[in-house]
Amino acid sequence: GALHHSVEEIAPDIYLSLATSGEADAGDTVLVFDRHGSIHWQWDLDEKLAARASASCVIMDPTDGGIILSLGSQNAIAKLSRRGTVDWVLGGVADFCADKKLTQSGDAFFAPCDLSFAANGDLLFCAKGAAQSWRIDAAKTCAVQSWQHGFPSESHRIGAVAETPRGNRFLSHGNGEKLQELSPDGMVVFQASLPQNGGWVCADAVFMPADPARWLT
Repeated sequence: GALHHSVEEIAPDIYLSLATSGEADAGDTVLVFDRHGSIHWQWDLDEKLAARASASCVIMDPTDGGIILSLGSQNAIAKLSRRGTVDWVLGGVADFCADKKLTQSGDAFFAPCDLSFAANGDLLFCAKGAAQSWRIDAAKTCAVQSWQHGFPSESHRIGAVAETPRGNRFLSHGNGEKLQELSPDGMVVFQASLPQNGGWVCADAVFMPADPARWLT
């Protein structure tokens, strides 16, 4: 097997990641492990979600330690508790975890990826054709779309979005080979295009500190 897509340090020297066994028709596994390679716990997503599950991102919810996954194979985002039970599902094909689905006020989305949180607690992610944010109210079992920015058609489905310390949104346009920073009112405050002949595909967006010495050393 192998780790893939997503690795996050959730405590000093403790990491959260996705892994695959490499076996045919096997879904993904969520792993928590330390720097020495010892596994602290693991979840088989096929078992927890009762469906063939292929994930592209996993993050920890800082409010309660739950695990949030983007599941492109199910067009869904799911949250698992630390006990491994399904707390809620946003989106998803018709028969996927139907009893855990949030009432959704906003556009349908497909193939979500690249999860993160905004400072106000909204969930940020990219889906086919757009970057989005959603306000989740698990107690009321509902979710409201709070923001969306459409990508040009050439961006296809790969992309990423993250909030900057200034409260702007930093985006990569995937196959469009473009980076942008947008203000809260949608104004483009920064834009860059990667060389069209470089074979670049922007699949993640990370805002680096202004002082390069902090991340070049």
